[in-house]
Amino acid sequence: MANDIKVTYQNLSDNKDGSVLVFLKNRRADLTALPPTAWQVIDRVGFNGYHNFTYTVDTQVAVSWDGGASGVLPMSVNEGSIYALGQIEQDYELMQTGLSTESNEIDVANNIHTAGGIEVTLIKDGQPVMKQPGVGFGDQASFGLTPKIYVGLVRNVVRSETLTSAVMSQKFTEIDLTGLSALTFALKGDREKGYYFTVLDRHT
Repeated sequence: MANDIKVTYQNLSDNKDGSVLVFLKNRRADLTALPPTAWQVIDRVGFNGYHNFTYTVDTQVAVSWDGGASGVLPMSVNEGSIYALGQIEQDYELMQTGLSTESNEIDVANNIHTAGGIEVTLIKDGQPVMKQPGVGFGDQASFGLTPKIYVGLVRNVVRSETLTSAVMSQKFTEIDLTGLSALTFALKGDREKGYYFTVLDRHT
């Protein structure tokens, strides 16, 4: 994927209660042990309304430790690369250390000793898309990216928070963004017959 993908959501239903959740799946993770993060939570979009967001080429990684008291601010990383948080003289720094065998993977190793390990957060379009907490010394966070989004109707979900098992037990629609420059999807239906998501338009 060589370009940002503009994604547009439209509400073509009578839904006024639920929020539209958009998240990504980490293909390297067991989703029961490491559930996804709420990337987009779309509220207050009434009938015939829309909301835009971007699946960006640029991916950033942020790292924190000591319960979030210390960390490394988001920095751009390359897919297919390996990074490590290590000690340089007296300081902890995040740096690239090698290349992954898979072109769409990002690995972040923990080479520091700190209570509770480190939390690694992957960011797209300025918002967390995946998190891996408790990465101990000598271990690594592994993120496998695929250009797919998952969308569904939810309640009481907060953007950037880890999704609960109750949320993940609901039905979600997979939308493939491979090879696209823009995509429009919509929520249709009503309370009587039910709601569903559908793709309205694709641009390569």
